[in-house]
Amino acid sequence: MSARRWLLLMLAAAAYVALRLKFNEEYEHATWQALVAGTAKLPFGHRVLVPWIVRPFVSAGVSVRTAFAVTEWVATVAALCGVEAALRRFVDPKAARLGSGAFLGVLGLAFLLQFRWPVFYPWDTPAIAALTWGVALAHARRHGPLVALATVAALNRETALLLPLVTAALHYATPHQRQALRSASLQVAGVVMVRLALRVLVPADGSALHLEVAGMWRIDHNLQWLGKGLHVFVILGAFSLLPVLWIVLRRTIPLALRRLELVVIPAMAGLMVVANVYEPRAWAEPLTLLYLGVVVGAARWLADAREDAPSTPLDRWGAAVQICAVLVALAAWMLA
Repeated sequence: MSARRWLLLMLAAAAYVALRLKFNEEYEHATWQALVAGTAKLPFGHRVLVPWIVRPFVSAGVSVRTAFAVTEWVATVAALCGVEAALRRFVDPKAARLGSGAFLGVLGLAFLLQFRWPVFYPWDTPAIAALTWGVALAHARRHGPLVALATVAALNRETALLLPLVTAALHYATPHQRQALRSASLQVAGVVMVRLALRVLVPADGSALHLEVAGMWRIDHNLQWLGKGLHVFVILGAFSLLPVLWIVLRRTIPLALRRLELVVIPAMAGLMVVANVYEPRAWAEPLTLLYLGVVVGAARWLADAREDAPSTPLDRWGAAVQICAVLVALAAWMLA
């Protein structure tokens, strides 16, 4: 990468981080100081990677805000480079660079819009960076670095478990499937060991899962919110229309990326149970996987690439699930 491109990338990342710190705030029940001190409740108290990195600098007198700004900037640069590395596996370098830069727009809609909880958590962007580099490494079958990445990412957030799922999905029904499954197994082992070690070595109060909100199951709360007014269209806008664009471009998305549906669909369904749908930042990782497929599908469509036909029953199942999900969502919204 040329010096000019590096400078532009770093400036763009700095501008995005400045906007995040301007429009996002710390969560009152997991303050930045509590995260660094290691006194935050679960699940926040076991997302330790960035707090551990900044703790020596904060102890030396650097403000927590400044320390988190620097780590967020580094993570943003890493995420953009990861998007480019993943896209280069499927499109030409120029399209990959363009797709990497455009990803800042997706991040802006997911993280900067003023929903009810415009919160800055220091682990969100590093999780995206880990996922994008995970896609690139998994597709390149660089399993040693991939296992190391998943293990380190487990210190950041429990969603590191997406990495072995991505590895298995990318190589499903290919000659490399058995190798990918061995790699995924090692990744799972690394993630589980790290999470268990954190449970033992880092005592924290609270519950790792919060399935209820406002006196009801969170999934019911989310569905009620989506059914009010035009909220379903509001959240689609915050999601950069990526679920819709995926369905539209699905036939031009390469099979390897198309199989990421095996990760995205369960992940989004699970988030409806454990996360607030009006917090788009919580959905950033599955949205990132959708983004990679949409960019590649759009590039192939513009180049009039030949469409890939579904090669397995599982591919056809993915298409059917998406169509049914759209119909159910529309019916629920109209009946709400």
